[in-house]
Formats: sequence, C-alpha cells, structure tokens
Amino acid sequence: MAQRVKTFLAVIGGLFLAALLVVTAVAIYWLMERPAPSEIILEVNLDREFIEYVPNDPIAMATLGGKPRVRDFAEALERAADDDRVTGLIARLGRGSPYLGTIQELRNAVLSFRESGKPAIAYADTIGETRGGNATYYLATAFDEVYVQPGGMLALTGLGVDRPFLGGALDAVGIAPRIDAREEYKTAPNLFTETGYTQAHREQDGVMLVAQFTQFTQGIADGRGLSESAVRNLLAQGPFEAANAVEAGLVDELKYRDEAYDRIRELAGEDGELLYLGRYLRRAGRLHDQGPRVALIHGSGPLMRGQTRFDPLLGEVSMGAETVSKAFRDAMDDEEVVAIIFRIDSPGGSVVGSETIFREVNRAREEGIPVIVSMGGVAASGGYYVAMGADHIMAQPGTLTGSIGVFSGKPVFTEAFWDRLGINWEGLQTSDNAGLWSMLHDVSPEQQERVAELLDGWYDRFTTNVAEHRGMPPGTAADWAKGRVFMGEEAMDLGLVDSIGGYPEAIQTARELAGLAPDEPVEIKEFPPPKSPEQMLMELFIGKPPEHSEEPVTSVRSLRDYVERTREMGRMLREMGVVSPGGAYYAPISPGMR
Repeated sequence: MAQRVKTFLAVIGGLFLAALLVVTAVAIYWLMERPAPSEIILEVNLDREFIEYVPNDPIAMATLGGKPRVRDFAEALERAADDDRVTGLIARLGRGSPYLGTIQELRNAVLSFRESGKPAIAYADTIGETRGGNATYYLATAFDEVYVQPGGMLALTGLGVDRPFLGGALDAVGIAPRIDAREEYKTAPNLFTETGYTQAHREQDGVMLVAQFTQFTQGIADGRGLSESAVRNLLAQGPFEAANAVEAGLVDELKYRDEAYDRIRELAGEDGELLYLGRYLRRAGRLHDQGPRVALIHGSGPLMRGQTRFDPLLGEVSMGAETVSKAFRDAMDDEEVVAIIFRIDSPGGSVVGSETIFREVNRAREEGIPVIVSMGGVAASGGYYVAMGADHIMAQPGTLTGSIGVFSGKPVFTEAFWDRLGINWEGLQTSDNAGLWSMLHDVSPEQQERVAELLDGWYDRFTTNVAEHRGMPPGTAADWAKGRVFMGEEAMDLGLVDSIGGYPEAIQTARELAGLAPDEPVEIKEFPPPKSPEQMLMELFIGKPPEHSEEPVTSVRSLRDYVERTREMGRMLREMGVVSPGGAYYAPISPGMR
C-alpha cells in the first residue's frame, strides 16, 4: 500500500513538473517573438486536430495549447489576405475534423484567402492509408493545387456511418436499460436499448448521410472543376493509388515535400520567409483589436451544470453552465460591449444547465445587447436550446443542429447481481419512489408514468420555447421536431437558423445589429479573458481565490474532483448500489465524416 501511495505521488509530482515546464516554455516563447518579416509564405499543419476553445486551466493549456483553434485559423487567413507582406500559403494535409461543419469553416477561410489572388497549395505524403481520407480531401479541394508524394494514395471512398447497439450485450449480462425519450428520432438511448436500427433511427441517419454526401460531392466538384456526376462515379471507384488520382483529376501532380515547397516558392516568390500561421497571427497582431467591443463567449463540449472543466484523461472540454452564464453577466456589465457572439460547438447535455445559459442569453437581449450565435461542427439538443433565444443564429451548411428532444433513464443491475453473481439485495424505504433513481430497483408502472410526465413537460417546454423564440406559430415545432437532427442548410429552411456562415459572417452581423458601419473596426474580447501563464502557474499550485468560484476550475481542483469521484465510487461499491440520481439530457448521437 505504501508503495502505491509513493507511485501515485510520484506521478502527480511529475504532472505538476511537466505543467510547470510547459507554462514556463510558453512564457519564454511569447517573450521572444519577433516582428513579422517583410515577405512571408505562410505554412500551416493540417495534420492536427482543430479545437474551438482552451479553458483557463494550466493542464488544459499544456495539453491543448499547441493545437490550432478554428477562430485563429480563420482570422489569420483573413488578415493575411489583405497583408501585402504575405505572398502565398502552403499546407500539409492530414487528419480532418469528424464534423463537416468544422471542415467547411476551415475550407471557407482558404477560399476567401485565395480571392486575394495569392496562391495556396496543399501537399501530403498520403491522403488516408489504412483509414479514410474523405474529410482530409474535402478540405484539400479548397486549395489551388493538391500534391501527393509517389507511393501515397487517395483513400476517397464515399461516406458511411456505423452504429453500435448494446441491447443484446446488456441483456446477456443481466443489465436492463430503463430509458425513455421524446420523441422517436431522439436516438441516443438506442445505443443501450436496441440490438439494431429502429425505423426512425435508420431514416434519420440515411437522410443526414445523403445530405452530407451531397455537400461533400458539391465541394469536390467545385474545387476540382468536375461535374457532380463525375465525382460520384469516382467515389464509387476509390481508393486510388496516387498516380491514378492524378489521372482522375483529383490530384494535380506527384510531389515530395521538398518539391511542394519548391512549387510554392515558384508561385509566391523566392524571397518569402516561411512562417507558421499561428506565429504569423501573434507577430502581425489580431485583426479585430480596436473599436467598439464585441464579446466572444465559447460554449464547447458536452453541456453540464457547474463550471467549465477539462478532463485530462479524455482530453475533453465540457461546457459548464455557471462559467458560461458568468461570462454573459460579465459581458453585460462591461459598458463597452455592444454585441455578443456566442460560439457553440456542443452535442448537448443537462436540461438544467441548458436552462441556466438560456436565461442569460435572454437577459442580454433584454439589456439591449444583441446576441449572435455562431455554430461550429455541432450545436444540437441542449446545444441548440442555449442558442434559440439569440437575435441571430448562423451555422455552416454541414453543422449538426436541432435534435429537439429529451431523454432520461438508468440501468438496472438487479438481474446481473442475483442471477449472475448470486448477490441478493433487500432494503427499506419511506416512500414509494425512494428507489426511483437507484440502479438496484426496477421501475414500477406508476414510476414509469411519473417519469413520462416529467419528460413530456421538458419536451413541451423545449418545443414551446423554440416556437416562441423562432417566431413560429404555437405547436409548430412539436409537429416536426421529435428529436430529429438536421444539417445547417435544412435547419435554415425550417427557421431554426437564420443564415449560413462562420466567424467572419458572425462579426459582420454583430456590426449590423449593434448599429455600426459595415467596415467599422471592432475589438473582439473573449469572456472570460484568457489568463497569463503566470496566473495559471499560481493557480496550478495554490488554487483559485474563492471570489472567482464561478470561473473554470483549476487543475488542482480538477485533481481533487478526480480523487473525490474515486472515493465516491468506492463508497458506492462498499454500500452496494447507493448511486446519485439520474438526470434528463438534451443530447444526440449523429453521423460524422470519416
């Protein structure tokens, strides 16, 4: 036992030391930045995952700080398009985002840069190998020229979606999922309750796959100067060896990395100094750094009550209702803020957390501050609930949104314990529903009816609010919502979204709704503001002052949370089944590109 404690403390100490070194390196790196050179060829590595947001957490900064942000990519290329020092762009291709909407945002930034007349080329050793290259190639078609090295391939195969269904496996081990949803297209619970597609689930996935495929083929056709029918025929023949991809007109030439760099110098000038996109943005300065203030608030990841958190084990950021709500209040208290852009990239989550943020969005509007929602790859279920009260909602054509529905439930382990393990349970309770949320008690018909009433109430509130805030006749949303997930284009046709666009369009809409001139400079300020390395270093070791309790938790506090969760799990097992209450969630599971 003593050895385990020593090992645990050594691991924790190593993590703290690593975080200290990373934060120190970041601080030194920023201090040593030089001004941008007089002639620049921009470089960007697209073989990294693009993220929306890094919370004010030192471990998150150490883990996610090196990953490119969607906003930075779009803003850097927008600035570079009008910067006479920038003569071209070269990109290394790699993995793509699983969300079509995110790829479209990056793709549009490249297309806008090309409108300046400056060349943009992309290269790869291979576009897919033992995995699909669809998302990577879709992004590649935004560039003037695309190169793949000899011996590589183009794994262009068309889109597909595979769904796991655990109903049979859970039944085999004696676990009974008791989950109810509103309505039939709210398919997230099917993972646990079904052994295969329901009719509604198959229909929804099929419709979305066709819509994604249509946008996918249109983008390739436009980018490569082919007809859509030709692209569809080629997709049916893939994957391709690199030489065959050139013959098909999908790739321009076979080139190694050094040859691709020779080509961009040929197009952009021999004297250009190579400069990575993120470094260029830091040296050149942000595009929107003066003028009337527009607040930028991020809502990224699964939505939950409490504070925004970073899970170092999963590498996942969650949207904390308290953190986002406080960001809105701080923006409202800032007299210089003339508009708020709420950037959402979330599949949904807690009903209560969604309602908390929804209230602050409406309060901002009541204060006379226009709220513009910009949707990323996904803004569905609770992610749509928090958006629907905004003055203007915009999405990419491929953004997953809607999923207007709710579900709640629990697994029941009674059979697994008794029939499989021979463990019997007996207990006492003061009221008929005292065991409603316990995983050791099945749901009675009366309890099932009560839960159904709660779900009906939540669903009715969701659809009623959609109709009210989106200017629809009462009851309209309930007629077609039913938990369906829509692509951005279809959501706009239904009135769930006002326009198609990303960051640049959101900023332009903020100017318009704030009564500013179309070309008036604005300052984009993030709420909560990013912290300096020194602040995060202090919080890493001494924690956060109590007066900032509504801000994102620190890594120290996150570590304490993990310890407490482990203790709770131990207590639960020791006490044999005493668990926390279940909840209701606005959350979809939707197909993405791969």
